Amino acid sequence: MARATGIDVSAYQGKMDWDKAKSKGIRFAACRATVGDYYVDPYFPRNWRGMQRVGLWRTAYHVVRPNVNAVAQMNNFFNTVGSDKPDLPWVLDCEVHFEKRKVMGVFRMTKTYTPQEINSRTLQCANIIEQRTGRKPIIYTNYNHVVNYMKSPGFLANYELWIASYPSDYSQPLQKPTMPPVWDKWLIWQFEADGNGKGAEYGAQSLAIDIDRFNGTADEMQAYFKIQGGQQPGPLPPATVATWPDDDLPRYHETIFHAFDWITFPDSKYGRLVKVKPTSSDTSYVTVSYRPQLPSAGRYLVEAFIPSINANARQATYIVEHYVNGASTGQQITIDQSAFHNQWVPLGEFELDPAREDDGRVDVTDFSPEQPPQLIAFSGIRWRKLD
Repeated sequence: MARATGIDVSAYQGKMDWDKAKSKGIRFAACRATVGDYYVDPYFPRNWRGMQRVGLWRTAYHVVRPNVNAVAQMNNFFNTVGSDKPDLPWVLDCEVHFEKRKVMGVFRMTKTYTPQEINSRTLQCANIIEQRTGRKPIIYTNYNHVVNYMKSPGFLANYELWIASYPSDYSQPLQKPTMPPVWDKWLIWQFEADGNGKGAEYGAQSLAIDIDRFNGTADEMQAYFKIQGGQQPGPLPPATVATWPDDDLPRYHETIFHAFDWITFPDSKYGRLVKVKPTSSDTSYVTVSYRPQLPSAGRYLVEAFIPSINANARQATYIVEHYVNGASTGQQITIDQSAFHNQWVPLGEFELDPAREDDGRVDVTDFSPEQPPQLIAFSGIRWRKLD
């Protein structure tokens, strides 16, 4: 039986080449979304969109921290994944059994969590996912964690198992995973991970990559999860180019004047990265520049995408660079982001020419006089040719 093969990735893999992964026969993939209540994987939006684009069945996972409130953890997770529905159920990564803190400049293990702490937090997170989605999450874990740190609690048997089990020497692969006694069967088996040297082969920038298999064929997997073919990203109109915060330089560029932390999440329409921060009424903390790759000279409609959440600024300022009588000038447009939800908002029509420097560039800053500060979203900008 040819079992369906998949991979699971995180920021450790860097920028994934999902076309290359697909060419290796990968049928499904999982990417890390969040850890605890404090961390969002910076590559999540890119991976989430990339898996969708090449047609992989996809899901995302959250790393459970036993010392962090379950509601706060799940709020972090669902704020990150947005309203998208995965092809496979969401996944809880249950491996953490100790706390690390920096002591004299070195990270050291300062506390080992009790089975009660680990088990209660895992079950609380699982219950919240089921309540919010109507589906039980898959539990990703390993024999050592379940037996030695969770003490094999019976509630785990109510969940499907994604088991991590691989040999110390990949020249001698395992014939079956080492199973925790709670389960008598596995759903997905991560059979290769650190040290396999196959990262580049599967499109990763890292040396190694996690490789998984479903306990059945691709057809059986599709039937088991009732997969209808996966979601497809919303199309752009013809003769349109767009730039998003997950595009590379020089198309998307940030000029940071004062340090701050972004809020990031994928928008629910296109799965592209949105970056958010509070507005600033005294001085600008950041200017974001969007540069188009125009196919030819002509008249273009320039539009800004406003996501469905975390866009409350009523005086968001956009500046469109264009040429008037041979001289570059910037036209300022103020948008009430709170009035739009998952919509493209026109900034105006402009005569643009790719031969002219920075023609059509759009700059957005976080500066706004409104008080109290509101959340301003930096999302997509698109240029649609009209003639």
